[in-house]
Amino acid sequence: TTTPLNCDNIPCALIFEPVCGSDGETYSNACVLGAENCKRGPDDKIFIEHSGFCSSCASKTMSTVRNIFFMYCVHLTASDI
Repeated sequence: TTTPLNCDNIPCALIFEPVCGSDGETYSNACVLGAENCKRGPDDKIFIEHSGFCSSCASKTMSTVRNIFFMYCVHLTASDI
């Protein structure tokens, strides 16, 4: 008997090694990208485009969800300055 995989509880290491996904999003590491793939259907998989952030940005902010760190770009517009 196989136990169904719980995609919300995949034990990813708390190591920040960002990767750029084929969806244009930066993931904190390859495992976190894999966990996102677990939630998607077989025809909607994300692939690692390259190591590092997907794009350069002027400002980055970090947040934590269930002890997993995520780095986000903060996009500024002319009205924000």
